[in-house]
Amino acid sequence: MSPIDLLRPLWRALPIDIHWRRRIKHWLLQGPLAGLGSRRMAVLDVPAWDGDWRVLLSPLDAPADRLLVIDWKPPTPDLDSGSYRLRLILDLLLESGFAVDFIGDREAESPDYAEALRARGIRTVVGPSAALEHLVAQGHRYRQVWISRPEVAEVYLAPVRAHAPQATVIYDTVDLHWVRFERGAAFAADPTELLERAHRYRRLELANARAADRVIAITEDERARLLREDPRLDVRVLPNVHPVVDRAAPLSERRDLFFIGGFQHEPNIDAMLYFADAILPLVRAELPEVRLRIVGSHMPDSVRELDSPAIEAVGYVAEVEPCFAQARIFVAPLRHGAGMKGKIGQSLSQGLPVVTTSIGAEGLGLTHEHDALIADDPAAFAAAIVRLYRDEVLWARLSEAGLALMRARYSVPVVAERLRELLTDPMSEPISGSSPGVGTLGRPESVELRSGEDGARTASLPPRETDRRVLILGIYLPGIANHAAMISRELLGSRDWEVDLRWASVGADSSEAPADPELEALTRLHSPERVPKFVLLNRLLAEAEIERYRYLLVVDDDIELSPGFVDRFLAIQEARDFTLAQPARTHDGYTDHQFVNQLMGVESRRTRFVEIGPLFSLRRDGFASLLPFDEEAPMGWGLDFVWPVVLEAQGRRLGIVDAVPVRHALRKPVSTYDYTETQTAMQAFLARRPHLTLSDACIAGRTYPLTGPTAIAP
Repeated sequence: MSPIDLLRPLWRALPIDIHWRRRIKHWLLQGPLAGLGSRRMAVLDVPAWDGDWRVLLSPLDAPADRLLVIDWKPPTPDLDSGSYRLRLILDLLLESGFAVDFIGDREAESPDYAEALRARGIRTVVGPSAALEHLVAQGHRYRQVWISRPEVAEVYLAPVRAHAPQATVIYDTVDLHWVRFERGAAFAADPTELLERAHRYRRLELANARAADRVIAITEDERARLLREDPRLDVRVLPNVHPVVDRAAPLSERRDLFFIGGFQHEPNIDAMLYFADAILPLVRAELPEVRLRIVGSHMPDSVRELDSPAIEAVGYVAEVEPCFAQARIFVAPLRHGAGMKGKIGQSLSQGLPVVTTSIGAEGLGLTHEHDALIADDPAAFAAAIVRLYRDEVLWARLSEAGLALMRARYSVPVVAERLRELLTDPMSEPISGSSPGVGTLGRPESVELRSGEDGARTASLPPRETDRRVLILGIYLPGIANHAAMISRELLGSRDWEVDLRWASVGADSSEAPADPELEALTRLHSPERVPKFVLLNRLLAEAEIERYRYLLVVDDDIELSPGFVDRFLAIQEARDFTLAQPARTHDGYTDHQFVNQLMGVESRRTRFVEIGPLFSLRRDGFASLLPFDEEAPMGWGLDFVWPVVLEAQGRRLGIVDAVPVRHALRKPVSTYDYTETQTAMQAFLARRPHLTLSDACIAGRTYPLTGPTAIAP
């Protein structure tokens, strides 16, 4: 009897099902027992494996007809805004007829939160070990798997794909964490740490999005940010959801100011410390009896210590509706953050008017003076509070407008319909090709523009061998949070242009080498002294043979550029024959003049105004007129009112490119030098130069609409 024959009884006795028997036979035939041949391996009693991995999956004992939601813990709606949103989404899923299960990666603050889900009929599993066991046993039951938050998706995407391969995977960003961290860097004691964290989270969040079948953004702005990074993503917007009251008690029955927020969220801590220090004293100078009531879970000592005759630091409150009903104004002085602010939506849905910042209003569709008061300066913020506190007509108008906005966009019926569409719409087809046209985020195809009666050029580029050189000059502050390294990588990625990029570093830390060796190699000038921007630019220009270049671009260190920026931007500048041009600014960043904000559906527009920063582009035909830069305006203030006079006298055109905007959100303008001194210098400079007034400058001439897909902002 051969050894193979002796092994037959043992093989048959092994507790292995038919699927694994086939796989083992295949491995043995290809590996250690390959020399025996398939005839001798017939002892294994099964046909050879045909290579179909599906045979390794257990037979389905039930259809894939359930929906699984995975988050970091069972939702705690009384503790944080994200949980409040998720709890309402779970309720909407149940009301829409979905069979819902829930996995929490960790326990909530109390077992009662998990029990509350089970009481609603939601099968709930808590803890990573129990979660994996559940996926192994029940993964085949899921038609859709909804994973919230980047850290959770990082852990669960792989086991979900392994054990629920038939499921559509939906990644809920909650908010874009990397955006929140980038914005917070400007207010952090250690901005470097937050910027590094932002970089890590950007990679993580984009990896999650690409690994999912569908991505949920909480606002249109964040959807645009994701599509800027990868146009192939299928991104849908599902905002916060809020039950809306029918009517609110009038101003006369209310008093004081109110704020609510989960204080594990750092922007809420910063908001309260900032408000107590810079805004509330100005309010109490006009309204000495007014107090601020602060409510929220996980309140740190730094906020509790604000408790005083002017501030009541309450902490956690189980039922918050009475707080909204008693307050006269909700204040949200947020200086950084991301996504849609649940606290503001909750206040509006209760009929309580809001005074907030641009960051606080982001994504909600709020309009200053219509459904909220929006102010970013402490004095303006305080003035808005005082005015609203006293004006019963204004208060009633804002209350009604806020309720109307919430009913139209964020009420339970409206969001329920969007949720059903999100879960039932077929998956989007991937975008084919790698070169979408201008207005998309891939590399550009040629811009198909015909010459109009105004003589605009077509978008054909100059021959590469003769006229494709671009000189880019930039100034960065090494001791302050900046994007210089990231900007460099994007600018040097041009495929259509030969880019010569040169940086100057300025400030006390400029003698130290940048952390990024590539940035150090590009840094031509280090100035420990705070030399004005345009003086430094002239020093960099003096070392360059400017006549060798077709374009000069000047860039600041605190902006974000979309992929393919140089190629897409200069293609439009060439096509529209702009001697001097700038990209529009996105609506979610800082803006000095509303005129330069991006116009959706517009490719570009002829103007009489191009800003001195954060980025502008000058073509060769303007070099002789504008270079070297006039150092009587050392920081550049006022040049943008003089340049149009000079160029228009020569028949040159200026323009703003809306299809390729930049985002300017890292640092607030005029945060690194003295505003009053620079304003005085500008007035003296303009007094000696022919110039346009602001009202004369901010006028658009011919506007060119997008003929392809709508532009996507950074």
